[in-house]
Amino acid sequence: MTKSYNHNILYFVWGICVLLFPARSVFANAYPQATKGVLDLSKWDWQENGITELSGEWEWYWNGLYSPEAFYTRKLPVTSYISVPGVWNSNVAGSEWKKGHGYCTYRLKIILPDKKQLLALKVLTASTAMEMYVDGQKVGQEGRVGHSFVEMTPEFSPFEAVFMPTGDTLEILVPVSNFHYRKGGLWNVIKLGPAKDIQHLRVQNLTLDYFVVGSFLLIGLYHLFLYIFLRRNPSPLYFFIVCNLLSIRILTTGEYGINVWADISWNTLIHLEFLSLYLSPLVFVLYSRYLFPKEVSGVVTRWVVWIGFLFAGLTLLFPPDIFSYGVRPFQIYIFLIAIYGATVYFKAWKNQRVGSTYFLFGFVVLFLMIVNDILYTSFIIQTGHFFYIGLVVFVFSQALTLSRQYSIAFSDLEQANVQLETGNLQLKEKNKMVESTNEQLQKLNAEMDGVVYRVSHDLRSPIASVLGLIDLIRKDKTTGDSLLPHYIDLQEKTLRRMDLLIQDIIDYARNNNTDLQLEEVSCPKLIEDILTDLSHLEEAIKIEKIVEVNQTGVFYSDTKRLNMIFSNLISNAIRYHNLNQSSPSIRIRGNVTPEKAVIEIIDNGQGISSEHLEKIFDRFYRANHATKGSGLGLYIVKEAVEKLNGVIAIESEINQGTTFKITLPNLAEKIKGETKASISE
Repeated sequence: MTKSYNHNILYFVWGICVLLFPARSVFANAYPQATKGVLDLSKWDWQENGITELSGEWEWYWNGLYSPEAFYTRKLPVTSYISVPGVWNSNVAGSEWKKGHGYCTYRLKIILPDKKQLLALKVLTASTAMEMYVDGQKVGQEGRVGHSFVEMTPEFSPFEAVFMPTGDTLEILVPVSNFHYRKGGLWNVIKLGPAKDIQHLRVQNLTLDYFVVGSFLLIGLYHLFLYIFLRRNPSPLYFFIVCNLLSIRILTTGEYGINVWADISWNTLIHLEFLSLYLSPLVFVLYSRYLFPKEVSGVVTRWVVWIGFLFAGLTLLFPPDIFSYGVRPFQIYIFLIAIYGATVYFKAWKNQRVGSTYFLFGFVVLFLMIVNDILYTSFIIQTGHFFYIGLVVFVFSQALTLSRQYSIAFSDLEQANVQLETGNLQLKEKNKMVESTNEQLQKLNAEMDGVVYRVSHDLRSPIASVLGLIDLIRKDKTTGDSLLPHYIDLQEKTLRRMDLLIQDIIDYARNNNTDLQLEEVSCPKLIEDILTDLSHLEEAIKIEKIVEVNQTGVFYSDTKRLNMIFSNLISNAIRYHNLNQSSPSIRIRGNVTPEKAVIEIIDNGQGISSEHLEKIFDRFYRANHATKGSGLGLYIVKEAVEKLNGVIAIESEINQGTTFKITLPNLAEKIKGETKASISE
């Protein structure tokens, strides 16, 4: 766990805090708002703007469940204008315990855009029964509205109502009654838009619900089996229960996806919703206790368990209009648990407990989303539901936490098993190492013997030649001064050949034992300098030299190795030029860019037979034994190119010439890396 990684996580969470609420609030306020029962959508473009919300001031008729005919036959007085989405509790006088109970009618007039098309309304739930009329036609209902507890039937069953407007305006009438819950009214946003968009939204929401629930159930089942097979500690079991409670919560809120495949009464539905709410913190604290036993207090855990069971017991013993009053104190209770949780989880992270980083990140995101949803459902802010975002991040972070802990546990177990077998394995490994070392030493000795034999043989040959010439001069009295220059020339050639061999040996040793010395290189100048240095070679003056090397940008490499490579190749091109060629030439061309250098050395010399090309870069290999080369030159060239992370290729044809193509990367990045490393040290 690195500090920078943890800081990045905290910065990300802080970014969510800063950006989430303002951005969503602006988005929420972008919809037209109804004023005194009228919503003007005449400027609204369904194609460009899409679905809108029927939010704002609706006409509100208290203590009346009116049908559309009631408004046609007489003028009914408006009790007041009420905000939708919202509840009527604050608009009703009387006992606080009964303000949510009653019945009323909501009414809204909508001025439509000129372009007519098939529209639809999306309705989630009202508290706790409703009917909906559009232009006098009943388009949907949830439960049965009534004037008393006995007359009405509560129900939560979201629906979509599709219709074709007949005029320039719409009249929406919504009778609502509630005698079963602490709050009453149109507490969810009602949406209006093109029918296909509304229907797609329903499918999209249900798909998301089922995807999240399916993911949670699969993750939960995996951890249940983990607990069954291992039984190391109960944390995977608690995590399985948490996943199931969260899945129930998702299916009994929002789109109420449970209604699609199960016929459940409203009373059972509301009990499941509240039990999943009250039991989730209880199980989660137990889960945390086993994950971080040194940070989570046992006393606090016991209190949380008792309080959770108390709320759950009240839910089971009392009807919804009573136990629903426990939501507000429970929200305060959750907030206190969250503060405590944030403290201990931060402490676990600070103490570098396994998986604590993932845990803390998921917890903070979920906490922010829960706070947002509490404020949103309490109609304090207008942002939207973000519980899903927090929930998904949270569950996956917990899965990562458990996976991390179990992976370390398995790793420790494997390490223990490995330590038990270490004695035997170490002996076997040591034997293998000894055998391998012996083989390498034998191979190195054989190679060294070959090098020593070849070098001593090649050195003795020119030395013997020089000694023979000296002896010949001493014994040949008849030569006089006329042949002396000839003998001196022969000695010079022999000594130069010896010098060349010694230089090859030096280059061989330098390339093998010297680290890269990177510096800025001007390739055109380097090649010009090499040509100047090689101008003394026999018949070098007769060969035309054409240099076409272009360099753009800064290029870094090892100058000494580049000199070794190009000197060897160019000197070979000079030495093995075609004696029958009327105009011998060497063309050096290439491009050097900030990325790489590609340089070709082309001659029209003797050429190399195809049968020798595969072995031409082997050590001591000579394509023409009539020549006096050491056989090390091209081997050194290839080794030097590979040291520079480059490649070399050859094309050749007898009596036509040879082309060497060298591709070398710019090692500037390596310079930067070494500089950073030296600074950090």
